[in-house]
Amino acid sequence: MGKAAKGLILFVCLVTFAVAPATAQVNTELSGTIEFMVWGNARSNEIDQMVIDAFQAKYPNVKVELRNPGGNHKEQLLTSIAGGLAPDIAIVDFYDLPELIEAGLIFDVTAWAERDGIYDEIRAELHPAALGEMEYKGRLYSVANLRIAPDGLFYNKNLFNEAGLPYPTDDWTIEDMREAAIRLTRKNADGEVTQWGIEFHRFFIWPFIRMNGGRLFDPEGTYSPFDEPEVYEALQWLADIDLVHDAIAWNPYERAGAFSEGLAGMHIMWVGNLIVGLRDSVTWDWDIAPIPAGKLGSIGTVKGNPVVILNASQNKELAWEFMKFLGSEEAQYIYGREGRFYPLHRSALARVIQDSAGLPPANLASVMTWYAEPLPAIPGFSQVQDMWHEELEPVWFGETSAKTAGERIRQRSAVILEEVRRK
Repeated sequence: MGKAAKGLILFVCLVTFAVAPATAQVNTELSGTIEFMVWGNARSNEIDQMVIDAFQAKYPNVKVELRNPGGNHKEQLLTSIAGGLAPDIAIVDFYDLPELIEAGLIFDVTAWAERDGIYDEIRAELHPAALGEMEYKGRLYSVANLRIAPDGLFYNKNLFNEAGLPYPTDDWTIEDMREAAIRLTRKNADGEVTQWGIEFHRFFIWPFIRMNGGRLFDPEGTYSPFDEPEVYEALQWLADIDLVHDAIAWNPYERAGAFSEGLAGMHIMWVGNLIVGLRDSVTWDWDIAPIPAGKLGSIGTVKGNPVVILNASQNKELAWEFMKFLGSEEAQYIYGREGRFYPLHRSALARVIQDSAGLPPANLASVMTWYAEPLPAIPGFSQVQDMWHEELEPVWFGETSAKTAGERIRQRSAVILEEVRRK
C-alpha cells in the first residue's frame, strides 16, 4: 500500500471516529488590548472583524485591534518589528514561516498547546496537512491556519457532456486528465484555439512532481533537484500537453480566467475563493475532484497561512487566547460561512456545507478525505519558487527543455538557499 493510500485511510479514520475533545475553558477575567496584523481588502477586513467581534463577545474585557497596512505583508511585518511596533499576533504566509522562525521572531506555542489540551483538539479536527503547516522541526508555532485550501480539479460538466466524456472521479489518473484535455480542446478554421482542455496555473507543478517520485528540495533543503528524471520528465509531460496538442491555457502567461469564462474544460486551483466566484458568476454546471493520480497515487497540496504570536509581543497570553479562538470551530465556521476560505476543520466545514446545501460543488465534503501534503518547510522557499517560475516559463512555450531548465534550477536554487542560510 502506497503512502497516499495509507494517509487517506488514516485521515478517514480520524474524520469518522475521532471524538472531539472538551472545549478549552474561557477565562472571562482576562483584560487588555492586542493587535492582529493581516493582509487583504475591505471585504476580508470585514470578515476578520466579524471573528474579532465574536471573540470579544466571549472576552468582554479584551480589545483586538485589526491592522492591515497594505503593501508587501512580510516587509511590513519585518519593518514593524524593527521599529518596535510589532503586532501581538499576525497571519503569515506559510512560504515565509520557516524563515521567520529561524530569525527568532516567532513564539513557540508547543508548551501552551499541551498545557491547554489544544494539541488533541487540532489533531482530531484538522486535515493532517493543515496541522503540518503549523509545525517546524518538531515544534508547534500556531493552532490556527487561515485562508487555507487543498488544490483540486475543477471541471465544467457542460463541456464534458458536449464532448461525450465521463466526469472526473476519485480514481482518475493524470493520463485520464491528459486525454480529456485533448478531447476538450477546440480550434476554429484558422487553427486558433477557441476552447482549451485545461487552464493550468504555474504554481501547481508541485503535485505532478511529487506523484512522479520527484522532490521539490533535497532532504537538507539545500537545492531543488529539478535535474533528476523524476522531476524534469513530469514537467516535460505537462509542457507537451500544450506544445503537442494546444490543450493548456497557461495562467498567468496566456489566458488567465479561461475556466471561469467557460473557455476551458478543467482547471487545477485551490478549493477556495474560486468556488464563491463561480457560484456568483456562471450559469453552467461544475464540480470538483481530487488531483488525478500519478505513479505514486494522488498527492495533492494543502497551502495555508498560519497565525503566529510574535516574540516581540507585549501580551502573549492574550494573543494565545485569541489564536486559540481563531482555530476554533466558531471562528473557522465564520470564515467559511462568509466565503473567505473553506476550512479544513471538519466540524466547521460540515456546518458550511450544510448552509450551502444544493449549491455547487456537489463534492465539497470530499475534500476532507483527499490525500494532500503541505509544501516543504524550507527557509527561502518563496525566493526559490520565484526562480522556478522564471526558469520554467520558456519550457511551457517550447523555448527550452525541462531537463535543461532543471539543471539551471538546481544550480540557482543552491545559491539562493545558501544566501538565505547566511542571513
